Amino acid sequence: DMVGSDEHLPRTRRAVEEGIAAGLHFGAQVSVFKDGVEVGDLAVGRRGPDGGPMTSDAVLPWWSSVKPCLAVLAGLAVDRGHLRSLRDPVSRYVPEFAAGGKAAITIEDVLTHAAGLVCAGAAESHRGEPWDVVVAATCKAAPEWAPIGAKNGYQMGGAFHCVAEAVRRAWPGDRSYGELLRREVFEPLGARGCFCGVPFEMAGCGEMPAAGGGAFAGTFELSGGSAVDDGSRSLRA
Repeated sequence: DMVGSDEHLPRTRRAVEEGIAAGLHFGAQVSVFKDGVEVGDLAVGRRGPDGGPMTSDAVLPWWSSVKPCLAVLAGLAVDRGHLRSLRDPVSRYVPEFAAGGKAAITIEDVLTHAAGLVCAGAAESHRGEPWDVVVAATCKAAPEWAPIGAKNGYQMGGAFHCVAEAVRRAWPGDRSYGELLRREVFEPLGARGCFCGVPFEMAGCGEMPAAGGGAFAGTFELSGGSAVDDGSRSLRA
C-alpha cells in the first residue's frame, strides 16, 4: 500500500507501517525536502477507515497542524510593521477580546498556549460555525486560570481565531485571513495547492469530510469551519 520514493526514508517508512499495524493511524503522507530538493515522497496505508489507498495528492485534514501557519503569518506581520509586537495584547487589535478579564492576554500568550483559553470557542469551531461566530464566542469567554502565563494548557480553536482576526485587522487591505495566509505564506513557498478555506470547485472531493472537517491538506490543502468556505471563517486550530 505504498507509492513514491522511499529509498532515502526506510526508517520513516517502517515507523509509519508500525503505527498502522498498532492501530495508531490509517495511513500517512510524507514529503521531505533537503536544500530545496525532494528526497522522499511516501504515501503509506489508506486515507481513512473507509478510504481508498493513500496517495501523495490525497486531500486530508491537518487539524491543529494549521496553528504554526498562523504563527508564521503573525511573525511576518511584526516584521512588516503591521503588528507592533507579539507581546501586544490581542485586544489592541480586537477590542472586544478584552471582555471577561482578557485585556492583558498577549498574542504570544495565545501562540504558546498560556492564555488559559483551553475550551473558549471550541464548540463553535468544531460545529463549523462561521468565523465571526467563533470569534464572538471566544471574546465573551473568561480565562480558565490566573494569572495569565502561569501555566500552559492546550488551547483548542477559539483563541487562535482571535489572534488570526488580530492579524487580519492589522494587515493593510480588507482581506480574509485565508487570503492573507495563501498570499503571504503558501504562495511564496511554492505551496500553490494550499488554502485556508477550500475553494468551491473542490467541493465533493471524495477524500474531504462533508462539514466541520478542519484543516484540509492535499498537497497541503488547508481549511476549517465548513468544508466549503470563503476563507474568512476557516481557521480550524
